Amino acid sequence: MKVLAILYDGGEAARQEPRLLGTVENKLGLQEYLKSLGHELVVCFAPSSLTSILKLSKHIVDAEVLITTPFHPGYLTRPLIEKAKNLKLCITAGVGSDHIDLNAAVDHRIQVLEVSGSNVVSVAEHVVMSILLLVRNYQPAHEMIERGDWQVSDIARNAFDLEGKVVGTIGAGRIGYRVLQRLVPFDCKELLYYDYAPLPPAAAEAVKARRVEDLKEFVSQCDVVTVNCPLHEGTRGLVNAELLKHFKKGAWLVNTARGAICDKDAVAEALKSGQINGYAGDVWNVQPAPKDHVWRTVKNPLGGGNGMVPHYSGTTLDAQKRYADGAKSILQNYIEGKPQEAQNIIIGLGKYETAAFVSSARSSMKTLGSLTLFTALFLNGVVSGTPVVQRAPPFATNPNGLHSKFVAYPGKKYFGTALDADTLQIESDLSVTFTLYAPAHQCLAPQMQWLLQTPNSGHSHRQKNSMKWDATEASRGNFSFARSDTFVEWAVSHNKLIRGHTLLWHSQLPSWVKTISDKETLTSVIEDHIAAVVGRYKDKVYAARKADPNAVLYINDFNIEADNRKLRGLVDLVARVNKATPGTIDAIGIQSHLPTQSGGSAGLETALTIASGAPVQEVAVTELDVTNANAADYAAAVKACLAVPKCVGISIWGITDSVIKILLLACRS
Repeated sequence: MKVLAILYDGGEAARQEPRLLGTVENKLGLQEYLKSLGHELVVCFAPSSLTSILKLSKHIVDAEVLITTPFHPGYLTRPLIEKAKNLKLCITAGVGSDHIDLNAAVDHRIQVLEVSGSNVVSVAEHVVMSILLLVRNYQPAHEMIERGDWQVSDIARNAFDLEGKVVGTIGAGRIGYRVLQRLVPFDCKELLYYDYAPLPPAAAEAVKARRVEDLKEFVSQCDVVTVNCPLHEGTRGLVNAELLKHFKKGAWLVNTARGAICDKDAVAEALKSGQINGYAGDVWNVQPAPKDHVWRTVKNPLGGGNGMVPHYSGTTLDAQKRYADGAKSILQNYIEGKPQEAQNIIIGLGKYETAAFVSSARSSMKTLGSLTLFTALFLNGVVSGTPVVQRAPPFATNPNGLHSKFVAYPGKKYFGTALDADTLQIESDLSVTFTLYAPAHQCLAPQMQWLLQTPNSGHSHRQKNSMKWDATEASRGNFSFARSDTFVEWAVSHNKLIRGHTLLWHSQLPSWVKTISDKETLTSVIEDHIAAVVGRYKDKVYAARKADPNAVLYINDFNIEADNRKLRGLVDLVARVNKATPGTIDAIGIQSHLPTQSGGSAGLETALTIASGAPVQEVAVTELDVTNANAADYAAAVKACLAVPKCVGISIWGITDSVIKILLLACRS
């Protein structure tokens, strides 16, 4: 049996300290145990470079057991799971298995277990420490001493007692409850908790904790908020700009759960403005955190309030002993065919076993809405939607291509290109294999006519227009799908993923649509057109909801590839629409046209992060126009998506000799 362990490089510290068990050097203490049973242990570095990702991709193919830690995780995505034909068991040496695509594990009957309780004491202690550091204004006081200064008033003006404060935990499970227990002696004014399930009456009474069922009401009552819930689609981005508005002015926020539960930029802005007085924790939305990550340096207006550290709260030497022993116990039970401890099982054979994740899975299977949003956006002159389905069908791909490299990163779904019926042969001749975008079918956006043209080895320019309204319905009710059928049939026959582009666009409307002047007729025409186009390609092309209920709705625009009023207006629009009708818009797409000058992609990561702050499931670069950009800018744009957890994919505009040269240069970057 092959056991694959993804651990982090402990370096000289691990060589000097054998109790650093979660490292490549010390192998969780499993090497001799597995060797004595005749099993193979392969240890890889946690994926932080293309080399380590490719090594993981190589060894996952025939591994029967995968062991990871949540501190430097090996991200097990659906494409990797589909490659892992022999994989039966995933063990998280620690607590928190959000680095594994749990839905894919269910589909492939791969069990997922973690060492429940192994780090709960360690993390709970870290939470209390972080609360005290913030409330007592410790960090700037220590920095003052390091500088050789001594001005007590500069520190004391923002230092408080924890006694008499209201402290609340988002999540009252094993860690959240222990935090409440440890806060009892501090004589807080009140202890609150927000959780989908109430504590048993005796447990709540023991810590004198009161449950608040509305999250906004909960945070509005707290002087200190601590996040102690798992990361899943129901909690990703939970603490966002909208929720932070409801915090008490000057409250403190601590997060030792998962970084992505808190919106990176929203938290930074709230701290910088003084809406919150401090933010502390050890979890980051990207790990290891980039050197320029805003959480490393952001402070409150008085120069304090930052208690961020690397992700180590749950990996003290005591915790490492517990989770190493626990991982060995799970492995031993598996080898000997013994039942596992129920509390450790996240995914059993083909089903969820943990209530929090079951709740999340159910909540994400939401009822899809109607097409009324298209009409509303059209009549208000707003941007359009790019619809996509939640789960991609399996598709053929080159394991050495850009797509495979891209989706090996956590949460990434595709690297694609826009093609048309008459450019299919170009793709077939390339050594780099892409997933495919459907022909452009643009919509509603108040923008210039989109006729992007890409040189094709000296041949005439080609426009990706086969599915635009004027091409498919030149006269009302008379549809022509010859060219788009050619494209879709080719893609299906080659087992390609097809992602639908936008359905309506103001610029290439047929003349008969432009003459419509009344709301009712226009609404009917829009709905009929979408139903016809999407209905024809239902379950083949990512599509719109009413005609294809298995869809997620994107809203899409251009000139929002940097922080500007248009982007923030779009984010505000999504927030307002989803507040009025929850779950209407699921994602935001950015059409990115990189300028020719160097540094043209500099603002894209910020733009994607801002878009991620909207109440949406995901964001994507729905067009990355690289024809006139240099390779460095293209590489920077791809890295921008990789750095933003909610960014799931990138599509370029066409593939030709000139573009491929840029891609290959960028890939080497």
